[in-house]
Order: sequence, then C-alpha cells, then structure tokens
Amino acid sequence: MRALLIIFLTFLFHSADFCLAQSQTKEAPYAYLFSHMTAEKYGRLYYSVSMDGLNWKKMNNGEPVMDSSYWGHSDIIRGHDGKYYMPGNNRTGKNADNEIAIWQSDDLINWKLFNKFGPSDILQMRKGNLKSYGAPKLYFDTTDKQYILSWQTPNEERVKNSMDTFWRSMVIYYSTSKDLRSFAPSKKMFPWNFAMIDVIVRHIDNKWYAFIKEEMMPSPSRPTGKSIRLSTSLSLDGPWTYPQEQISPNWREAPTLVKKIDGNGWLLYYEQYPGNGYEVISAATVEGPWYEVYSNWYSVPSNTRHGSIITITKTEYDRLVKKFGIN
Repeated sequence: MRALLIIFLTFLFHSADFCLAQSQTKEAPYAYLFSHMTAEKYGRLYYSVSMDGLNWKKMNNGEPVMDSSYWGHSDIIRGHDGKYYMPGNNRTGKNADNEIAIWQSDDLINWKLFNKFGPSDILQMRKGNLKSYGAPKLYFDTTDKQYILSWQTPNEERVKNSMDTFWRSMVIYYSTSKDLRSFAPSKKMFPWNFAMIDVIVRHIDNKWYAFIKEEMMPSPSRPTGKSIRLSTSLSLDGPWTYPQEQISPNWREAPTLVKKIDGNGWLLYYEQYPGNGYEVISAATVEGPWYEVYSNWYSVPSNTRHGSIITITKTEYDRLVKKFGIN
C-alpha cells in the first residue's frame, strides 16, 4: 500500500511539474528582461526591463536584485520544467574556481543554489595548476531536450605584466546534461587555433549557431581581433564552419541574442569596452545580414556590463515590477 502511495505521489509531482512548464510557456512573450552586472559592482546580478527590446529601464533603484552569494556573467534560461536556471562562478569553499555554480528560480526573484559542476576531466588535461572556469554559459535545447553548459578556460597561467598571453590562450569547453544533475564528459567545442571567449550557442530551425568573441589582439594581420563572429553547424558536436568575417566592430564582447517579440527578426546585443556600454544590431534571420540599430533608437543604462536578454510574459513582468519597481 505504501509503495502504491509513493508511486501515486511521484506521478502527481511530475504531472504538476509538467503542467507548470506548459502553463509558463503558453503565455505569450510580453516584455524583455536584461540580467547583467555593472561596472561599479562587477559580478553582481542586476535587472533592467524593456517593452520594445530597445529602450531599457533599471529595476530595484539600480541596485543588485540578489545578494552577494551570486557572482558571474548572468545567463538566465528557462529549463525543461518551466523553472529558471543561471550559471555562475563558485567563489567559496575548498573547490572554489574548480566548479561552476548553477542557480535555480521559480519566479526570477528568489534564487537558490541548485548544483555545482566540477569538470574534473578537464583538470587532468590542463597545464599546471589552472583553476579558472570563466563566464559559464547555459542553453536549453528544446529540440533535443538537453542543456549545454559551456565555459572558457586558459591554457596559460596568469602572469603579472603579461596578461595578453593569458587571454590569447583561451579555449571553449562544454558539457551536456538532461537535468543539470549529471553531466556528460566535457569536450573542446572548436578546433581553430585562435583564442575565444563569451561564446553562446543556439539551435534554430535544425541548425546550430555559435556567436564567438575572438580574443586575439587586433592587428593588420588579424583585423577580426576582439570582435564578434558567427559559426554554424548541423550538429552541436560539429564540424563547425570557420567563423565568418566579424559582425561587430573591434573591442566588443559578451553577445546575447533574443528573438523579437513580434517574431519579425532578431536582436543581438554586445558590450563595447572599455567604454562600458551595450550596442545592438538586428537581422531578419540569425545568419544575417546584420545591421546597426541607429543609436538614437535605443537606450541601455550606463555602465551596464556582461549579461543576457530573455523574453518574459506579462505575469512575470508584473511580478518583477511589483517586487523591484522600475526606475
């Protein structure tokens, strides 16, 4: 009898989980949420919202929306269960910098630590005592029903007065998961012999897209250095096309892609540094051609740094406004 009760309760739990995911995804997109950090408090979590994807307003009086337990380049996604997930860097404990922290939220307001991912298989491949797992990114592929967790990692130690060597050694690794509890062995994502960071991947219309920030220094022999470039593939495991010519000017990073609410095209935001500001380009299709949006047509809060943009429903928007308010 007890076994039957357990089975029944398990069925109810999974049914409720499924219904939650369905109810949250059926409501039409209503607004945009930009989760980001700022130049003043690098690594902390801030929110800005927009009704048109172009003009943004700060929330919470321009203060962080989460306590200092979170640190990272926020990359919020909606998961298989309708809940939200966000990776960050683990900054505390004996495994600090050897793990990626994954946070979970039901409502985009209250976040809790969900799991820690330690890619120990990568530790065995790397030179020396390198422990940096920078800028983890998370994506849920609704087609294959799996998560892709990626991160950048250097092949060279940080050396004082020689940081260029460190950044020129950056490569991208990734791992897949069905539940963010257990993960497949980590793999190097691209074979090319140049440094890259801040990579985001998307699976759209049976094709994979990777927006890549090339981390090589701009020069006459490397005019694409420090710019955003695009690669495509028919499979997450590749082969990936060699990145096309830059789709952003030099000295741009932290790309985030979002589909327009009306369904007519895409917006790609990226950070201009060291000026600490975001710019936006638009295209009818993910493959472009991309064009610059006139600077008078959009506004992003000053000193906004690394983040991600998602669409949210009216219910979610109203809940966030009630909690944090809009500047």
